[in-house]
Amino acid sequence: MYSAFQKSVEQLRQHIIAETSWRAALAQEPLPAVLLAATAGADRQRVAAALQRLGYAVTEVADATGVLAALQQKHHPVLLCDLPLDAEEAAMLARGLRTQSFGGHVYAIALVAQDSPGFAPHADDVLAKPVGKAIG
Repeated sequence: MYSAFQKSVEQLRQHIIAETSWRAALAQEPLPAVLLAATAGADRQRVAAALQRLGYAVTEVADATGVLAALQQKHHPVLLCDLPLDAEEAAMLARGLRTQSFGGHVYAIALVAQDSPGFAPHADDVLAKPVGKAIG
């Protein structure tokens, strides 16, 4: 027969086992799939290669329509958008991201040049260019 103290110790032990098992399982989870939206070229290839080296699965698209089509096919929890979008195109993409169901929230990150905000006003987060040395 367990005393109250022994029961508490046993509960704590079970909690630690459950917590460490959960953390171990979490460590085994694959990194999220990243949807890279950028015009074709060396910059897009460099960003994709850097993400892949870090262990991310990367899908590349070249325009806003491609973003929405790729998300219809497979859920990508992260969108890295480096597209030269005017205000109308950026708003259209944002509307599509927020109104359509893609299997969960898509965390949108805009890569922007100082003189062209593009998708930044609609993104969850913004990275300023150049980022080449940081990722290349």
